[in-house]
Amino acid sequence: MNDERTFRLSEAQEMLPLLDALLAATQALRLEARTVQALIQAVRRSASGDGSSLQTDSRQLESKLRGLVKTTRERVEAINAMGVQIKDLDRGLVDWVGLRDGRKVYICWERGETAIAFWHELDAGFEGRQPIQPKEWD
Repeated sequence: MNDERTFRLSEAQEMLPLLDALLAATQALRLEARTVQALIQAVRRSASGDGSSLQTDSRQLESKLRGLVKTTRERVEAINAMGVQIKDLDRGLVDWVGLRDGRKVYICWERGETAIAFWHELDAGFEGRQPIQPKEWD
């Protein structure tokens, strides 16, 4: 944690439009991967006879699933490379390391929130979020 970049509130706030778009696209990929995974399971359950055509369908779906998983991982890595920590991809919950009163804390945002309005201690999760008082930041 010592090498982590720390963000000013304004820097994190400026990232929101891009981050929101990246998270939305990554969430869509993850949802599509789950759908393909369910299709694979359905194809396997319905296999009858020699199952050769179903095996072909299953292999194509598995290839598609591998591609979706790979692309999802790449997107997550790109977001992490921006200094953003994804806490819950399904919710779009992220943190940035920031400084408050000279100590490291998390600046916290969840997709759907119009602005960054919360922070929490490093050892506190979402339940420990506290409202940001702008005069205390930057």
